[in-house]
Amino acid sequence: MIPYYWLAEFGDEFIQQFDPATGVENLFSVVQDRLNELTCIGWYPVTPHMFKLIHIGDPDSPMVISNNDKYITVNVPDGRGCDVRIARRNYLSYGFDLRGVSLRTAFVLGLHGEEYSFMNGDGEVITDTNFNPDLETLIGKV
Repeated sequence: MIPYYWLAEFGDEFIQQFDPATGVENLFSVVQDRLNELTCIGWYPVTPHMFKLIHIGDPDSPMVISNNDKYITVNVPDGRGCDVRIARRNYLSYGFDLRGVSLRTAFVLGLHGEEYSFMNGDGEVITDTNFNPDLETLIGKV
């Protein structure tokens, strides 16, 4: 289960990755089809209520939801919708503690040619530039 979901703003209308009433996942193509109208996009924490709507599988499995209210967004200037870069990527984290090697997830957001934001599943901003030596290859285009 992912701790964050995308939410896109089109003026007065919002579309999010999971329908807030049913939990059904919206494909990102609904955003891609309207990039010229996009005004803001971001990664937001999955709430316990949303988790219950979208949870699939063993009901006894541990809930993996965000335990914080941190999020990242980017305002999209007129005509720059095609420059949005948003991605969720997995990477290996190597440590010298009891965790050893672990699979981590990064949430990436930004506009092509400008500063990008990286956030891990705990809501911490990722500052390790070695994480992504080739940003465009990592996140590609929307």
